[in-house]
Amino acid sequence: MDAKIGTCWRCGNAERVTCTRCHMAKYCSKACLYDDKFRHKVECDGALKIRKCDSCQKPSSKVKQCSSCLQKWYCGSECQKMAWPSHRDECRIAQNDIINIAEMLKRAHWRRNVSDGPPSPVGLFYWGNTPAVDLLNLKHNEWRGDDRQDRFNLLLCAVGDLRYVLKTSVSLPDEFSGQVDFYLSDINPHIQARNVLILYLLFTCDNVISMADMIVQIWYSVCLTQSCWKMLESRLEELFNSDAERISRITDGKLVFSNANMDALKEVWQAWLTVGRTGGPKLHIAKQREMLLLKEQGGWMNYINGVPMHHRLSLDEWWKSGILLSCTNPQLVKAKIQNVTFLRYNKHGHMNASKPARLSAGSADLPSHWPAALRREPMVYAIRTDGFPFLSWDYVDARSYCDVPSLITMYNNYISHVIEEFGIKLKKGLLSFHVFLGDCFELNNEIQPNIKFDRISTSNIADYYGLPVVLDFTKGLLNTNNPNSLIITELMNWTIINNSSTNNADISGIIQDTGVPEQDRGFYLAQRTFDCYEDNNDIFIKYLRADFMIHKVNKSNDQVAKRKAISKYHSDVMKYVGGDMHSLWLGESTLNEDNPDAKLLDDSYPQHFKSSLVERWGELNIQQVKVSLYTAGEEVTYFIFDGTGSDKHNWFSQERLVDSPYSDLTSTTVTNYFSIEGHTEVGRTFFINGQYGGCHVDYGWLVVRTAEEACDWDETGQPESGFPTFLYSELKPFGNTWNDDSPGLADIFAIFIKSPDIEHPCDPATYTEIDNPFRSVSFLSSHFESEDEYVCDAELNKGWYKFSSVAGNDIPTSCVPTGHCGTQFPAWINDVIPDVNDCKDVTLCINEGADNCCDRAISIDVMNCGDFNVYYLEPLDGCPAAYCAGDLEPCPPGQRSSNGLQPGCSNNYPRMEGDPTIEAFYDEINNYAYLVCSINYERDSSILYTVQWLVNNEVVKETILSDGHTDDILDENSYTLGSHVKCRVSCKYRGSDIDSPTKESHEQTIDIAVVPRSITVSESQQLPSHVFVRASVPMSCTIRVKAQRVIQGRSEVVFSSCLLHIEYDTFDRLLNVKIDAVRDFQQDGDQYLTVYFEPTGDCSVNVEPGYRETTSVEVHDKDTARCTSNGDPHFVTYDGTKYDCYMAGDFVLHRSTSRNFEVHTRTWQCWAVYCNCGVAIREDNEVVRISMCDGVWGETAPQLERIIGDSPRMQILRDESGKRFTVQTPSGSTVTIDVESWGMNVQIVVPSDDIENTLGLCGIFDVDRSNDYTMVNGERLDYTVVGRRPDEFCSSWKLNQGESLFESLPDIVESDDSQESINDDDGDTMCECFDDVVLEECGEGTGVQPPPDVFSRMDVTTVNVGRRSAITAENHENQPVRRKKREVITPEATIQVSVSWPTRSGITRDEAESRCRSAVLSSPVAEYCTSVHNVDLFIGVDGCVEDISLIDGFDLVYIAVREMEYHCEFEVLKNVTLYENVNGTYVPPSVLYNSLCYTRCSEQGRCENGSCHCIEGYGGADCSVDLSQPPSVLLVEGDRYHGLCDARTENCQFPSLVGNNLLDSNDSSCHYAITEHIDGDWSETAVGNLHETGTFFMSFREVYCQFPESIITTAHSEEKGTTFATVIVYVSNDRGATLSNGMVLTMYDSICIECNDNRMCRLKNNACEINGHCYSSGEYHPSDSTMQCIPDISQDTWTDTDSK
Repeated sequence: MDAKIGTCWRCGNAERVTCTRCHMAKYCSKACLYDDKFRHKVECDGALKIRKCDSCQKPSSKVKQCSSCLQKWYCGSECQKMAWPSHRDECRIAQNDIINIAEMLKRAHWRRNVSDGPPSPVGLFYWGNTPAVDLLNLKHNEWRGDDRQDRFNLLLCAVGDLRYVLKTSVSLPDEFSGQVDFYLSDINPHIQARNVLILYLLFTCDNVISMADMIVQIWYSVCLTQSCWKMLESRLEELFNSDAERISRITDGKLVFSNANMDALKEVWQAWLTVGRTGGPKLHIAKQREMLLLKEQGGWMNYINGVPMHHRLSLDEWWKSGILLSCTNPQLVKAKIQNVTFLRYNKHGHMNASKPARLSAGSADLPSHWPAALRREPMVYAIRTDGFPFLSWDYVDARSYCDVPSLITMYNNYISHVIEEFGIKLKKGLLSFHVFLGDCFELNNEIQPNIKFDRISTSNIADYYGLPVVLDFTKGLLNTNNPNSLIITELMNWTIINNSSTNNADISGIIQDTGVPEQDRGFYLAQRTFDCYEDNNDIFIKYLRADFMIHKVNKSNDQVAKRKAISKYHSDVMKYVGGDMHSLWLGESTLNEDNPDAKLLDDSYPQHFKSSLVERWGELNIQQVKVSLYTAGEEVTYFIFDGTGSDKHNWFSQERLVDSPYSDLTSTTVTNYFSIEGHTEVGRTFFINGQYGGCHVDYGWLVVRTAEEACDWDETGQPESGFPTFLYSELKPFGNTWNDDSPGLADIFAIFIKSPDIEHPCDPATYTEIDNPFRSVSFLSSHFESEDEYVCDAELNKGWYKFSSVAGNDIPTSCVPTGHCGTQFPAWINDVIPDVNDCKDVTLCINEGADNCCDRAISIDVMNCGDFNVYYLEPLDGCPAAYCAGDLEPCPPGQRSSNGLQPGCSNNYPRMEGDPTIEAFYDEINNYAYLVCSINYERDSSILYTVQWLVNNEVVKETILSDGHTDDILDENSYTLGSHVKCRVSCKYRGSDIDSPTKESHEQTIDIAVVPRSITVSESQQLPSHVFVRASVPMSCTIRVKAQRVIQGRSEVVFSSCLLHIEYDTFDRLLNVKIDAVRDFQQDGDQYLTVYFEPTGDCSVNVEPGYRETTSVEVHDKDTARCTSNGDPHFVTYDGTKYDCYMAGDFVLHRSTSRNFEVHTRTWQCWAVYCNCGVAIREDNEVVRISMCDGVWGETAPQLERIIGDSPRMQILRDESGKRFTVQTPSGSTVTIDVESWGMNVQIVVPSDDIENTLGLCGIFDVDRSNDYTMVNGERLDYTVVGRRPDEFCSSWKLNQGESLFESLPDIVESDDSQESINDDDGDTMCECFDDVVLEECGEGTGVQPPPDVFSRMDVTTVNVGRRSAITAENHENQPVRRKKREVITPEATIQVSVSWPTRSGITRDEAESRCRSAVLSSPVAEYCTSVHNVDLFIGVDGCVEDISLIDGFDLVYIAVREMEYHCEFEVLKNVTLYENVNGTYVPPSVLYNSLCYTRCSEQGRCENGSCHCIEGYGGADCSVDLSQPPSVLLVEGDRYHGLCDARTENCQFPSLVGNNLLDSNDSSCHYAITEHIDGDWSETAVGNLHETGTFFMSFREVYCQFPESIITTAHSEEKGTTFATVIVYVSNDRGATLSNGMVLTMYDSICIECNDNRMCRLKNNACEINGHCYSSGEYHPSDSTMQCIPDISQDTWTDTDSK
């Protein structure tokens, strides 16, 4: 009850009367006491001190609850025994209720944790959906009315909006003059951006009252007034231009956050500013809001109908306008400016600048009913549909302040008042704020260790992680010195249980009690007015018990663990619940092996399990293998196989089948599939099938479906349940016709093995010992003082047990009367114990008082181990019922003897109160750690304490403490990492031989805690997952992180670090390891692996052999995509749409909306159409250009430019023919350019991160062709109408002059943002961690593994030859402007192409198509590619046919062949099932790379093993060089600049020759001759002696020659140099035997030489040429400062300045 102290619990007036039942509730009168009976009943019942016994009905203050159900009260054991027959069913129902609630909660937790966001698809918590509360409530807690300088720390996890902050602040007593420090944490940058904005507005305003009115607008109104927007705009500008230090300085240190957080918030503020200043989205925010609410109109109308009548009209106005109206500000009615703070980033939207990747956490899919244009807006309306201003603030408080009919006016005025009061408190300096952006579970790394909190609000994060997990995280942050410190949490999952349990009678009673009209009850229910009626009711108590049950640290008593035993000799080795089951079984990885919950065979823990026993199959003496399928935790079918001599692949076979429930399935039954592989082509594995005969007659027994359906019956369980699905015949004992008999659908597929080598019952590692002498038949339960002491096995965990007590070790085999064995209902064996080394099922009887001594009978297993027996026991329903063991008479409770048995029992011994405790400490001075066992008993010198330290249940130290000492120490050298430590204490009086009962401490685990124990990562997720590591006790240790190699020797995950360091003084700090999926560009299925956390030798404590901790990782495989632009050009989008685009200009081929990656193409005229001539690729701050557009069509070579912002990360590869260039980016994107004399073919392959994040001519990668023609403005053309000529679409992606990457550079982006979606949310790089990889910092890793190369390629990234060396962003502007012979780009050119048949030369369409198809089928890989999944053999035929028409010839037919081969290569490299194992290395199929040679050897050779063998007379990697002809040079690079090369600005040492018939061989050479210089006139003269020099083959059209550095000398020296030279250059394929035509190149030093276009050069008037070196006017001699170049005096000698 939330009544104030001293007030009536009913009406709030002063108290005068006390409830006579509970003596707690206070009332002002008997009338209020009477009226409150209905509401008060639950809390009154819970607080009663005197109750009636539910058996004898006598009142007593000593009655106790039934320990199982907590619903009945008894005054003693006799009464409970008498009531048990009638209470038994009720008690079991209560226990089952808790179990059922726990299972519901597990599913709720799982659903919340696997979902991508909140239930509302677009909503953020800009508004709350629960009323604001005062977290401190000082007047009723710490506050004592004095004027003390108190300071309070409040932590708000997942803070959402600021309503709790405001309510708490304004509720501070007026006399309070202390300090309240708010720590605000939220993971969403949009939310924190609004919070900081509101705080900043109040901190910096001059007038709190006027600012409060504006803040109400900003907070709750969809539109703003002009004055409010102007103020908001200026403040957003201030925030964007500030840093964290400035904000702290402006606010006097009262508003604090990190610069890293500030950067994230700035991105939001900047986006709001941009949208606000540009007018916002085309569809107004108000319109978006209306559309969203229309979708929720049914729920909204229900809400309105629940509101009191006099408020409904105003509420309807708010629904229409979205504006909170104020009495004092009538201008709000006219507010028209959109409130941009209602917006958040749209997942599919785009702005001129790419959306910041760090804000992807705040984006989500929009409702499908929204228009397409809106779904593409950069920012969209973000208010959740379950949040209203009227839910965020208490209605009673609002009405008390301003009671008017208009609800929106009432709330506007009230909220404005709260803000004013808050602003006043803030201006007084009473409040400070620390803002954190991130996961609250990482706050331990952000908050100083000495900061503790008086209140911690956790919102409803307990719904995601469970209340015990949240309490465990937060309890260490509480201020333990403050007895009023609290953890405050909210529970949304409670509504799942509460809604299912609240009945109409309860609601009616509440309505009647409150006097609220029934038609208004919806509003009051929504306002949580009735919460007090739910406090402490039995359903809520069950809910809490269930929540704690499923999160117990010690799982031994987990009642939810309903593990189904197959056989006591069967060991669980595999459990599947979904995902790629086939890959998991065949892979080498384990999964969840150390997580007992993963073995549960019901739906309470929907995770896989795979044991390491699978990979040890051949080492084990496996006798049987059992496959079992489960539905709702019950076995529905099974198959048992003979496992003798089997391996993990062949055990599942028909000849090994031993048993199943199907009589028509035997080892001789005719089957067409009976194997693990099954029919993999259609996704049927673990397949037992009798016949195929068409889908309608397919007949079988078992199948696991792993892919899209081939028949209708495959759809069973689809699509809701996802893959795989487990189908089986329900027509036992017969199989079923899959299509007609409705096969059964199971939840879980499990595999078990039976082997005597594992988990033998007599092995101490298998059984659990029970030492309790009161289980003896000779012990009467009446010796106990209370029934609470009775032994009860209702919570016993199922498993093998051994009894070991002084009273005996065996369950009796004769009737045991009730009231014996320390329980009321004893259990005994009514059977014969098996012989030694034998095991058998026996009957166990439970005596509940019937005449036959066996009211209930169950079956248990008994194993005779020779010296003792072990029993496979399960929980016994009902309390008190327990297993008996032994027959000797122990001492009664409270008495002891030397042997624990009668006679000689006495009570003369000390009685320790409570168990000893263990605490860990660190000695900073001596630098070591130790444990302390503290005895909770008086310091009495007459008592001797015996302290035993047990490590892994073995005594390692024993100490006798005397003279009042009660503490003992165990140093860290005595325990090991991976061990379990506890202390055991007994005591006795000096001179006595009777020890007290032994007391044991809790077990202190010495380990490395790793959470969570299982994670899921995806190849398309935007951010990595997190695993946290910390030590349980102080230590110094280095932890090595490593993963399994799970498929083809490759990694599936990468890490932020491979080494973690735990230090003594921060041992309990969470160390964060980020894990992400490798982008491998392969369809290798979902993978399952184990990540190991292993201590290295660098640990302060010894390590248990083999100790390590693990986390299971499920890696979700995601597809990659390919886009091509070929020929003139023909496009195939990522989703497979084919179209043509006949335009000249620069175009956006690909633009990523989630990262800084973009590809532009440039086209030029070729034949009568246009072809690609250049490609420019940008990733982050690096740009690569490959262009041949600079020159005359047919006479140019591809020019390579690298423009680097930070450091080079993109890699440029070239194949052996010099015709294919590949650019690989760090993100994994690959751009392949095939160069021909006429132009280029372009192919882009993008990683799975780009799913739904692409724009441009390549379309949107989302497996939806309908949106491929999405234009730059977001509008979409209907591809079914437009067809192959979407000119409007193409034009929209054409770039204006100066916008393309060919002509300008993008803005520099911060390096922290680069690769965020691929690598790490903090910008860190990621790396692999294996046995042979130990990296503390991951360096330059990216988590990208491109598929293996089919063709041999050379890395030309760092080739600094010619004048095309790497260009930095800084020197880009200084690059010389090239003068072209011919400008070929016409920006507005579009060719109107008309395809007509026959062509002018008579080619018909049929002839063209036949020619194209024949060419494709003639490919050496055509037959193989026909069988490859997803390969369209004739993907390029349509474009090929059109090319024949356009050029009236067959010159481009080969493009269709090459497109098919590239398409096939792409699909083959993705499909790892086609790979071959060659000496342990998996490589693409040999048929692919043996048969594929680039350009098919130019039809002048044969392809063998991937290499061309040319016919005689031809050479080159692709046989394209005619060796009988010399090369022909079209131009020397200088010819593009009239044959001139300025040695000052260009690299003249490596001239480029562009030509034809160029050979890449050791016999290739360059030759040059230097002309002479005659009589002061620079001119060309006769050729001198030829000089030979080396070549570098750059492409099939270009080679570089290498001149000596001495030709032109720009470096000053004493030796004579050369300032000008003209050379004639030749190239040869045969070391000079035959030469190409010669080309003239003039090289000069522009410091003193100038040349005209005719290569006529002369000395400049304002420079000197001295001793063959150029000097500018005024330049000094390199070694003599008295000598200077003064052209007016002399241009060829130094001028002595001393004598001048």
